[in-house]
Amino acid sequence: EGSNRAWDLAIRTGLIRRQGGAVVLLSATPAKNSPLEYYSLLSYVDDGAWTRLGITDPDVFIDRYLRLEMKLTLETNLELKQRSVVAGFVNLAELREVIFRYAEFKNAEDVGLVLPQTEVQQVQVPMTIEQGLKYRAYLDRTEEIKKKLNDDPSARYALLGMLQRMQQISLHPELDSGPKNKDGKPEWTWANAGTVQNPHAPKLDAARDRILSTPNCGHIVFADNIAVHAWLRTILIEAGIPAERIAILNAVLAPSPAERQDIAEAFNGDPELEGGKFVRWNVECILTRSGMSD
Repeated sequence: EGSNRAWDLAIRTGLIRRQGGAVVLLSATPAKNSPLEYYSLLSYVDDGAWTRLGITDPDVFIDRYLRLEMKLTLETNLELKQRSVVAGFVNLAELREVIFRYAEFKNAEDVGLVLPQTEVQQVQVPMTIEQGLKYRAYLDRTEEIKKKLNDDPSARYALLGMLQRMQQISLHPELDSGPKNKDGKPEWTWANAGTVQNPHAPKLDAARDRILSTPNCGHIVFADNIAVHAWLRTILIEAGIPAERIAILNAVLAPSPAERQDIAEAFNGDPELEGGKFVRWNVECILTRSGMSD
């Protein structure tokens, strides 16, 4: 079923077309999660874009253009589960023809937009003894699993699990063993983040130091685990950054698009009209998740 916002947009665009108007959409990320997003987008522009081809609903679209297969996938809780996944496309020439009939794709060079120069720096941060011991144990387990790959191809999923745990340990020594959830498995959340023994870890402290080194700049820190947002926030407040200057951009504290937009505008310094005067908001640091929808 469509979301309320999707239904609202579908009705509004339908009314515009019925009155003889045209609908134009602009997006930097037209299809972020699924090819099915093109089905919805083109339907907003022309409700006959797909029906003229006999495609009357999303299920028909999937059957027409997507090749689905059941595959073992690694869940966020590191469990393996059989899921239907898009393994490829069929009738791709027809799909391209429909999309390019309505859509125009341009990059920055095409429109003469000069992008700012990107400067990438890698900062090496040594692990603590606790991190090193855990990391070594996972590394040894990884080597054992690699020996089984020839006889058991599904062992690669266990290998991915070990790599993910190693990544967690490199960020914080307690990240691989949080409080138990209702299924009896360790899981860190925003609600239980305060039970951590010590929020500090070398990478988080290094992020704090870099933020403090340029206090007049805005900073965006990405961390996939929401509990890490809470820990880094605590560390920044300890270092003297006012709590009101730290925004948390995740699905728990900013679940709605409007809330996320408010945070973005506050960070960018977009003015708000208040009492006839423009007032600039003051957010210095955003802690957010990589891969989270804009």
